[in-house]
Amino acid sequence: MIGISLINPGFLPALMAIGILVGCTAGMDSGGSKQGYQKPQVRHEQRIIPYAEFADRLGSARAILVGETHDRLDHHLNQLEIIRHLHESGVSLAIGMEAFQQPFQPRLDAYIAGRIDVTELLRSTEYYERWQYDFRLYEPILDYARRHRIPVLALNPPRELTEQVSRDGLDRLDGRFAAQLPEIDRSDDAYRERLRAVFEEHSMAGHGPSFEAFYGVQLVWDEGMAAAAADYLARHTERSMVIIAGRGHIDYGSGIPHRLARRLNGEVLTVTHVDEEEDARERADYLLQSEAVHLPRRGLLGVLVESGDGAARIASMSDDSAAGAVGMQADDVIVALDRQKVERFADLRAMLWDKRPGDQVSVTVRRNTDQTLDFDVVLR
Repeated sequence: MIGISLINPGFLPALMAIGILVGCTAGMDSGGSKQGYQKPQVRHEQRIIPYAEFADRLGSARAILVGETHDRLDHHLNQLEIIRHLHESGVSLAIGMEAFQQPFQPRLDAYIAGRIDVTELLRSTEYYERWQYDFRLYEPILDYARRHRIPVLALNPPRELTEQVSRDGLDRLDGRFAAQLPEIDRSDDAYRERLRAVFEEHSMAGHGPSFEAFYGVQLVWDEGMAAAAADYLARHTERSMVIIAGRGHIDYGSGIPHRLARRLNGEVLTVTHVDEEEDARERADYLLQSEAVHLPRRGLLGVLVESGDGAARIASMSDDSAAGAVGMQADDVIVALDRQKVERFADLRAMLWDKRPGDQVSVTVRRNTDQTLDFDVVLR
């Protein structure tokens, strides 16, 4: 069964009232890898093979797709290890990422070139509105790419398109959105049935979009990412690409891989992560199995924030809230953090992405429309 990581966060309602729970890359060494990191076990054609044999095999492919469960740090460290090996082996490389949407490619380029920092990357790509997963999961990969000037490609189609498909279906889009659709192949019946099982397993039926809308959105994601990768590789014939995306977009070849292969001149290899108990036959060319690795505890403001009308309002706070301990209150509007302007919940997430317990931040709030107060908050 395909895991829930198949479902792109953009398909689900945005969580605009979430505790500000943030952290840092504590435990990461200067090379971006986890201290004590162990390479995964690799299976190929139902046998365990040496990691070196697996890694060397990847060098001949034009595209290597590595499926992840989005919130598994060990999966991302395995992706980084693949990228590191290929780069150090002399492969001219690019990285394709599901986590960023195509309209924000210039901001990714600016980050890789060193023109903007991480906070500006997160704010300007609307990362915490459009993807939402803890950025610390992906930061080691992006940091490695930046330090070695490896191009990173935003693969995901814009949320505006997939939301329209969810509402109107693939065949009833107006001209503006229809023009954005990639070529779409609907012939994979086995994939359709696996998607139906996911849809039903997670009790989505009767709650929101129909299965046909869900299926249409999935096809737009798959074809859109495949088309973006193929276009880049056609324009950069000297490069190969490591594509990192949810397992559901890669497993069994039905999502991105077959759709990329029909557009691409060159070998496409698939790699995915599996658990020991999973029936993994035919899931991918190579199967990785690793022990879970956890991010360090995150620093907490301890507030629930609602966004709207260009403001980030505290809806409530926990009993042991760091913000409450210094006198902040529900209904305060956060207007700045460390003297940087705040207009929305996602701004706070971006500014606090690397904070940990014990870090101090300066928070400016507006109270009762006419009173501005400053607080020094020690995160918990």
